[in-house]
Amino acid sequence: MKIISKVLQKKSWFTSVMVIKLLTSPITALPSSTIYKEQMKYSIKDMIKRAVSGIKDSGEKTAKKQKKEQTNYMNKAIATDIARDEGLDENQIKHYLSQVMKESKDLTKFNEGHYYSSLDRVQKTFSSTAKDMTQKEYDDLYTGKTLKDRREKFFNAVYDDRADLGNTEEGDGYKYMGRGPIQLTGKYNYEKYAEGMNPEDVASLGQGSRMSARYFKDKAKNLPEDATVDDHTDFVNKYTGKKSRKERRDIYNKMEVPKKINKETLYEDDKPSDNEILNKIRKRLKNEG
Repeated sequence: MKIISKVLQKKSWFTSVMVIKLLTSPITALPSSTIYKEQMKYSIKDMIKRAVSGIKDSGEKTAKKQKKEQTNYMNKAIATDIARDEGLDENQIKHYLSQVMKESKDLTKFNEGHYYSSLDRVQKTFSSTAKDMTQKEYDDLYTGKTLKDRREKFFNAVYDDRADLGNTEEGDGYKYMGRGPIQLTGKYNYEKYAEGMNPEDVASLGQGSRMSARYFKDKAKNLPEDATVDDHTDFVNKYTGKKSRKERRDIYNKMEVPKKINKETLYEDDKPSDNEILNKIRKRLKNEG
């Protein structure tokens, strides 16, 4: 009984309810088989420990969820601020966020995926360069020792010799693979929207967001003010499926655009690089709650 008293005094009301529920459960309702007789040997102390452990696990999950939500908000605030710097208006920003949040898994993934489960999927996705790929060639794509090795093999195989993307030299496939929140692909896009940036640095929240915002602004400029989410999806990922399109509409309908970041005392330099200021912005947003 001392154990019960301590739990009821120190733990939350929810824990107390769980303990009382355990103690008042009708044990006589259990079958009288050997297995259940063994299970009934658990002491009240064991049951209380299990209840408290369950609450602790639930609390850890809640903390992780809160941390994830905070990170998502900070990333969204940073991407929004960069979009404003690039001249997107508030309506365009809402559409922009509904696209990049889906494309980059809440602004956490900035490299195009290279793993395809079968040769058939590669051939269908990259029909212009992989339609004649053999099973042996497909298997060889994933034999590199490091992640970078495997990416180089894959993207050079599917994006090299793509004049429509501006890729005309050996190695252009990997060099200009899909990166950033929208995962723009090809030398043409990099030269137009990522001028002065190192291609591999575009796989980041900072420079990647700047490149993506420039692309989005350029493509959206001729759309009417009442353009739909699907209208914007058409130039971001034209061939995406119905489920993905619906998810983008849902994100748009629930979207709350972050307020502008107060940078008055944040930087020492007038124009610091995007990647240099990310940690400072995150710290400021965290402090501001």
